[in-house]
Parts: sequence; structure tokens; C-alpha cells
Amino acid sequence: MKEDKEYGRLVGVKYESSGGSMNHHSEFDIEVNASEIVYTTYYADFYFDDLEGEADEGRLAELDGVGRVYPKEDEWVDEGLVERRHAPVSPELWQVLAEEFEYLKPELAECKETTREDVWKWEHENEVLDGGDYALLHLTWESDAGIYTAQFRIPSSRRWSTIHETLHEMVRPLGRDLRRIGEKQLVEMLLSTTRYSYQITPVRGEASYYFFIHDEAYSGSKSKRLTPEQWYVVRDHLNTLDLSEVKQGAYSDRYYLRFTYNDHESGLYYLIDPKTEDRIRAFILSLGY
Repeated sequence: MKEDKEYGRLVGVKYESSGGSMNHHSEFDIEVNASEIVYTTYYADFYFDDLEGEADEGRLAELDGVGRVYPKEDEWVDEGLVERRHAPVSPELWQVLAEEFEYLKPELAECKETTREDVWKWEHENEVLDGGDYALLHLTWESDAGIYTAQFRIPSSRRWSTIHETLHEMVRPLGRDLRRIGEKQLVEMLLSTTRYSYQITPVRGEASYYFFIHDEAYSGSKSKRLTPEQWYVVRDHLNTLDLSEVKQGAYSDRYYLRFTYNDHESGLYYLIDPKTEDRIRAFILSLGY
């Protein structure tokens, strides 16, 4: 993987996908840059979300007609297939796309060049009967070193939902919820040892946090609510920890620190030594929560 500074700024996105044989007409391809939708293909009768299903048919037909390329006489194409080229792109949506990929830079991983034909060939050779699904991502960057294009694995971050929605909104602008997360933030922590555990986790649907303590040497087991401001004090302290050289841990480890961020469903486990654990515990106790 290249370092962030080598990638530069995002100047092009190419995304090809299909839900496979169990999702008829779910194919969706797009190549887009800051200036235009270079091309996109999809099926007009497949709705990627409820907004498309509830939209006025005339409005969808109007959107599908922008830059549409119609088949030549006697040329066969799948019924309902829409192909559009050199269609306008919203500058605001391109900015969203560029910002989300900027957030994702640390997680982007280049991969071996693969085409949909490669996927189909592998499935045929392995007698996969209900496959056909794929998602292929190419990104183009511009830096002082020039233009660089590579294929990347689809990120596992929750930000991918925003990118996915944004690409579809570019093609059919209907006012989707882009599910933007914003700046990456620590939203939950769990400090666990053989002697005690401290956990702070958000209360679903409320602007407060649960604080769970299991510590026989201190006060046994108890729980209480924290305000956002109280959590921010702990969060800001934890953000000062340098974990760059710390090994990744697991739930089964005797000593670990788990951080969960707003752009991931699952937490990251860090294998912490007992002394570091005790220092973090001492800080939390010093707050008097």
C-alpha cells in the first residue's frame, strides 16, 4: 500500500458491481470525475433504495435520459438497460465523494487487478451456481509524481455506505440520506484485565453514555450514566495515547483496551501491558465519576 502523501488528491472513481444471479438487473457501473459522469450503466427497473421505488416514473425517465446512449437499429440490448455518457455531475456530490475517500485513505488497500470476467471464470470453474456478485473499485489520484490508478479492495468501514449512496445519488439525484459520519471519533472504550474492567458505551438513541465498572478493589460492580461532556474528558485523554507500536489484541486476551470508532461497527483491540492498564484506570478514577 502506498503512503497517504503519495496518493495525492482523488481525481477519478470507477465502480462496477452486481448483486449476482439472485438479484436480477442489479448491475451498476459508474466512472466519474470532478467534471462529469464519464459513463454509467444500470437497469431502469431495479431500485437500489426506497426513494427510487417511490419516485415518479416520469421523473426517473427524465433522469435516465440525461446523456443516454440509445442502441443502434437492430442492435440487441437487455430490456431496461440504461447507458449514459458524459452526463453532468453535482460538484457538491463530488466533494462528498472526495472527502469520504480522504477519510478512508489509511484503510485503503490495493489489490490484484480483477475483472468481472475473472469472477465469472472462477465461478464457472468451481461450479458456483448462484454467484455472479462482484464489486470492483478503481481509484485515480493526482500528485506531484503524476497520475496514479489502481484497483482497491472495498473498505469494510461504515463510510462505504456513504460512498455507495453518493454514487447512486450522482446518477439519480433524488435526495438520498448519504449517511455521512463526519470526522472520525472515538465513541466507545473497554478496559479489561483479570482484576477489573471499565466500559463507556453510548446509549442508543440518547445523548448520554453508560459507564460500567467491575472492580472489587474499588467498589465492586456498578453502572451509571455519563453526560457527553464527561465522556469527552475520557475520550480526549485516551486520544493522547500512542498506540502505533502496540500489538493488536483480541477479546480472549487477559489485558486489552478496545476502542470503537464512529465509522466502524466493531472495535479495535490493543494488547496493553498491566502498567498501562493501571495508569488508564487511575485517570478514570481520578475524575470521580
